[in-house]
Amino acid sequence: PHAAAAARWHLDAGGCEAPGPHSTSMDLLYELSWRLGQWDTDPAALAAAAASSGADDPAASLPTSCSFNRHVHAALRALDCGEQAAFDASLSAAVGALRAAGNCFPAACLEPETLRATPVESLEAVTRGGVDSARSLAVHCRMLGAVAAGGRLRWPPAGGGCLAEEAASGLLRSLRTHMCNRAEYARLAPLLALHHRTMQAAGRPDLCCEGLAASATAARRAGAAAQGIFDVQQLKQQLRLEGGDGGVGHSQRPAWLQQMLRVDAPWQLEEARMFWQQGQQQMALFMLREQLAKMAADGDSVSAAATATPLALAPARAPPGVDPVQ
Repeated sequence: PHAAAAARWHLDAGGCEAPGPHSTSMDLLYELSWRLGQWDTDPAALAAAAASSGADDPAASLPTSCSFNRHVHAALRALDCGEQAAFDASLSAAVGALRAAGNCFPAACLEPETLRATPVESLEAVTRGGVDSARSLAVHCRMLGAVAAGGRLRWPPAGGGCLAEEAASGLLRSLRTHMCNRAEYARLAPLLALHHRTMQAAGRPDLCCEGLAASATAARRAGAAAQGIFDVQQLKQQLRLEGGDGGVGHSQRPAWLQQMLRVDAPWQLEEARMFWQQGQQQMALFMLREQLAKMAADGDSVSAAATATPLALAPARAPPGVDPVQ
């Protein structure tokens, strides 16, 4: 669904030239690559190699000035490798791609510093295009803001490290107020995905995990439980990589990791809620009871009682058609 949304943006935004199916496919290939965290390879190089070997060209080369996701992919690769000059160049090129894609923003709105600091709803308010294309383009602008925030975390300006971290966390708080239904989630989910990958490339696993937890909650509230469960699985994998698999002693874990690994951490309840939403009530109840048992073993009776209220008692109290754990 996110790839389809990106394709719609190409059509709605009114590009400098109408992208053909091959160019759109290549841009979507770049988007898929950065979504999967595969910024160590270049999809265009792979396509060229396939063409030179006599295979059918899977996607024609996309004009550099129009390939938004190509520049995002390059920026994440530079962020991961610590190459600041390449990062700045890729971010500027991505800004140029948005400017070329449809002149519905005042030029000042597309400066990297403005993108980093401006809420997405404010960007929408100053657009000069149609409502749908303006909203879609605003999301892409905010995506650039997320990448710019990652750069400030990797290379903090003098005295500005705390401000960059606050901006990265503030993005998640802002998104939580917007994603209340499936349409809003579909529109803004690419921004959450990019936030996750940007924080990963910037070497900030704490903000990466925070983003995955927020994405899981947003998906569940929007009725996209399958995506939410996928986010939780990614979160678990990230926590294991950071030493949450028992390989690192409790006292050696950073404070944020200790909080994430608490048995009453909110994301653990979210996982049960998503299984419930999918109609797998038995699995959800099993997970909750397992969580309650761990809490009881830790002597955390207050948290256990609070967790039990919305879900364990739900089968007897929820009216038909109402999600008792929403």
